[in-house]
Amino acid sequence: LHGGFRGNKYEGPNKGAALSKLKKLYASENMPIPAEKSFSFKVYKDAMGRPRWVAQSSTAYEDRDREIVSTKALEDDCTYADQHQSYGPLRWWHTPGLELGDCDFNAMHGKVLIESGTFRSPQIAQKVAAAADALEISLGFLHLPTEPDASGVFHHIRKFERSLVPRGKASNRFNAFRVKDRPMFDTTK
Repeated sequence: LHGGFRGNKYEGPNKGAALSKLKKLYASENMPIPAEKSFSFKVYKDAMGRPRWVAQSSTAYEDRDREIVSTKALEDDCTYADQHQSYGPLRWWHTPGLELGDCDFNAMHGKVLIESGTFRSPQIAQKVAAAADALEISLGFLHLPTEPDASGVFHHIRKFERSLVPRGKASNRFNAFRVKDRPMFDTTK
């Protein structure tokens, strides 16, 4: 909203009125208003001193492909992942063999999927942190052959990975990725 389209800020006439209209549009669609400083992720350390990532890796809002992963599909998959301790890796651009880290946590917050995990090495974490402004996160999942339905909605998914991709390449427009330096959740989520 504030960062402009593809980094090009609007500085023309009636900028304030345009921002006001955009905020009303976001509110009417029950969509979160993008932060003043948009980011895809940052690098932090956990309480043990290890680099850790935290991601808003998906939402139940329409994506760039005009598809929606339903809130129920995301919630059901979170439950499955927790029950089976099966979260999947953090990869580079959905490429098997290019694993950057591992996911070990997932939870839903309203329509937002939150995931967290560690990096395979401190060097990978350092390089990811240095490139953060140019990257987004994209979810990899399996679905039934009959989905998405005619309305473009996925009702059943099974996540198997999430990937860092160049900015603008992720389907979901409302993702975010951070690397965390202090404990952020308790053992009960």
